[in-house]
Order: sequence, then structure tokens, then C-alpha cells
Amino acid sequence: MADTETLIRDIVAAHPGTIEVFEQFGIDYCCHGALSLAEACRLADVDVNLVLERLAEIVTTVPSEEAPHWERASLRQIIGFIIHHHHEYTRRAIQAIRRGLSEVRAEHESAYPELAAVASIFNRLSQETLFHLAKEESGLFPRIEQLEMASRGERPAAAAAPGRAGEHSTIRVMMEDHDAAGAMVAEIRRLTGGYAPPAQAGAAHRRLYRELAEFERDLHRHVHLENNVLFPRALELERKLAEHRAASERLPLVG
Repeated sequence: MADTETLIRDIVAAHPGTIEVFEQFGIDYCCHGALSLAEACRLADVDVNLVLERLAEIVTTVPSEEAPHWERASLRQIIGFIIHHHHEYTRRAIQAIRRGLSEVRAEHESAYPELAAVASIFNRLSQETLFHLAKEESGLFPRIEQLEMASRGERPAAAAAPGRAGEHSTIRVMMEDHDAAGAMVAEIRRLTGGYAPPAQAGAAHRRLYRELAEFERDLHRHVHLENNVLFPRALELERKLAEHRAASERLPLVG
């Protein structure tokens, strides 16, 4: 069972159902997964003992086998899930939310001026996110798959050799993108009062806020899977391959 010094990412890895607890308390388990539970609760201004109680309830009532354990999956499987589950959803959701924002603003922007700010932030978020997804799918993800194949002897290690900076710099940029996206959705949440539609809001307005809330919820899971599972494992593979190449180069010639 977790204690106050357990890392957030380790809690989620052991019991994926605990994500619901972190969402409930507004604790960042994706971009700040490397923080201890105590540190994360302090940043979120919540009582760590209360969070521990809720985590214990989840751990004892929800079997961990009911959720996928990504530490046991191959990197190729994780990437496939990210693309087909999160990337495809994100592209669909961006289109739907853009339409919803246009419709609701046309009807109600004079009564709800925050809609203009929400639309401005979401427009920037969507542009940057679509570019980010394309970078992952065309560059980073194929290289991670090559690393995994090399580690299994399915292709020469030299063929998967990274550039001078390896994947560290690329992954760092991806994680910075994640931080920026998280900040933007947090600002949208603030502007919308936690996605709570006004009492007089119509059906389209309420649907828009539900879609924005779901977008943030999926983003958190998406970023967690990359920041705390895929990227660390890819970097560890790269490190081991580099060590193996270095050791091979040091071997004395025979004969």
C-alpha cells in the first residue's frame, strides 16, 4: 500500500484504478507523476491523509487486474494503444469542440464573455496538439519501436542507434509540450468554473462543457501513459543499447 513518500506514477502503475482518486482531488498524476504523494497533495492543497484513505478504498475494492498494466506490455503495444485510443480520440474531440464553441459563442457570447477566452485558448491548444501528435507518429514513436526491435535482436543495434543527443532531447520537448497543454486545459477549467455550465445554459452549452471535461480527462491519461510509462522505458532501452555498443567496441580482436 502507498504511503506519503510513494511516487504518484508508482501508485498508478500498481493500481490504475487510483486515477479516479487523483482526478477527484485535482492531483496532477501525469505531468507530475515523479512527485511523492505528499508533494503532490501539497501542490494541490489537499489533505494527504484523506487522499490516502480514498486510495486504500480503491486498492481494496477494485482488483488491479481490471485495468491494463502497461509495465507488462511491449512498447509497440503501448504505442498502438496511444495512437488508436488517445490520438484518434483527440483528433475527433478537437473537431467536435471547435464546432461546439462556434455554435455556443454565436448564441451566447454576449451573456458569457468567458467563452471568447475559452475559444482562444482552445484554438491554440488544438493547433499545438495536432502538431505534437504528428511529430510523435512520424518521428519519435517509430524510433522507439526500432529501439525495442534492436533490444530483442530483431534488427541490428546499429540501425537503431540514435543521433548525438539520443532520444532524450526529443522526449524532453514532448514532455514540455505536455506541460503546456496541461496548463492550457487547467486555464479552461478555471474559466468555466470546473466545466460547470450556467444554470440558464442550453443543451449545446452543456454538451460543450461535457466535451471539454472529457478532453481534459483523456489528456491526463494520455500524458500519464507517455510521461510515466512509455518514455522512461524507451530511455532505459536506449541506455542499455548504448552500453552494449560501447562494451562491444572495447572487445579485443581475436586471431
